[in-house]
Amino acid sequence: GQEATITSWNSATNVDVTVLETFAGTAADTDWDIQVFNAENGYQMSVALAEQRMIIGGGKDFPHGIWMSKTGAFRNFDVGTASADEMIDRPLDSGTIETIRNIHISDNIEIFTDLAEHYIPLSVTQALTPTFSPVLGPQDINGISAHVPPQTYDGATVFMQQTGMVLREYLFNDGSDRYTSDGLSLLATHLFQNQDATTGDDTPADIRGSTVLTGTTRRPESYYFTVNVGKGEIVQFHSQRVEKIAGFGRWTTDGTFSDVMAVGNQLFCGVKREVAG
Repeated sequence: GQEATITSWNSATNVDVTVLETFAGTAADTDWDIQVFNAENGYQMSVALAEQRMIIGGGKDFPHGIWMSKTGAFRNFDVGTASADEMIDRPLDSGTIETIRNIHISDNIEIFTDLAEHYIPLSVTQALTPTFSPVLGPQDINGISAHVPPQTYDGATVFMQQTGMVLREYLFNDGSDRYTSDGLSLLATHLFQNQDATTGDDTPADIRGSTVLTGTTRRPESYYFTVNVGKGEIVQFHSQRVEKIAGFGRWTTDGTFSDVMAVGNQLFCGVKREVAG
């Protein structure tokens, strides 16, 4: 089909449009579709690329939906006739309504929701098709924070649990033939908590953003970073799985950190501070 953007509604059978792709004709037609994502239905929660397909996960009105474009045509989501290269419509069917918050591409297509972790296996011998795109899970039940995207780090996918108090790694276990989401921060819980000013009780920290600083020829090690916005601190994690070394660090500054981002082998930080005030 061809695409057009509806600019105004005149009646149940008449609308004004801006043509994006030339139509085959101008005669009235009852065979049409409206896009899943728009201002009324809301927009996608996550987008990724794998196997020459654009993969879209979740949305306001379709929180558990997974859509994959036609192979090699990232904007083509026509249903077609279920040929091997056509689009894939595969909702997350786990027995409950989960909200997909992030789709992360690693060795497999990893799916993180507000309740659990799932995945779609990738294979060198079997491509994803409309008739073969199994969603396996839940692998573990933790849920991911909506404010901290997962990152590939030290052979695993590091993500923040939806409570905002535990950093975890999503790692495939060959022995059990499934993923596990073991906690990384059990000995560093103070970095992921804030103290209530009134009661003195520990509360979940406002953790936002994540990035990985890769190694260089001068400094081969790499680091994972996130920000405790409530305290204005950067939380640093370093791991060497082969050497069985892992540890956390805390960065402070004159003012407060608000964001962090690695570009190549350089780290950029957003800082709020009062100057000459």
